[in-house]
Amino acid sequence: MNITLEPGTNKIEFFTAMEGKPKKGAIDLYLANLTGDKPESILFAKDEDEHRAWAKIYEAENATVTEDRIYIKTVPAKLAFNVTEFTVKAGSTYRFILENPDHMLHNLVITKPGKATAVSGMADAMAAQADAMAKHYVPDTDMILFSTPQIPHGEKVTLEFTTPAEPGEYPFICTFPGHWRIMRGVMHVKASK
Repeated sequence: MNITLEPGTNKIEFFTAMEGKPKKGAIDLYLANLTGDKPESILFAKDEDEHRAWAKIYEAENATVTEDRIYIKTVPAKLAFNVTEFTVKAGSTYRFILENPDHMLHNLVITKPGKATAVSGMADAMAAQADAMAKHYVPDTDMILFSTPQIPHGEKVTLEFTTPAEPGEYPFICTFPGHWRIMRGVMHVKASK
């Protein structure tokens, strides 16, 4: 197995097939160069405590919601977001980041409660319009509270987003035609305390 490591903390998860079912962590995993030594270009934790500290930093950097950020990714080859729900405070301003490691175009649109299906139908109908791509398949409607542009593979967009003042369940979808059927979730808006 070959993997590509990037600067910073890398989280490696692996699965093996046992009786036709994926099983997480079924074998030991070692990082080594071609001669079996630790690769010189990789920084290894000196002990378990340092490893735990690095893992905590990684989790914080990749958390979906922090005090000032909402961070969502698409999942490569799955037509999915990495989360199907997240919770935010009502009337709060966040940096909204959508990252797209998938090889298809995706966006993220947050609608008013109960309006995801109507907005999705409008987005599908846009496929027949010459300017649909230029509009990022985002219909012109007041049923939409927030939207990102369609972003290509390997890119991310950061926008400012103020959550609704009214607590409730706000659907989010990808409005690229057809994607909304499975690329969807719910933003739970809770009253600020």
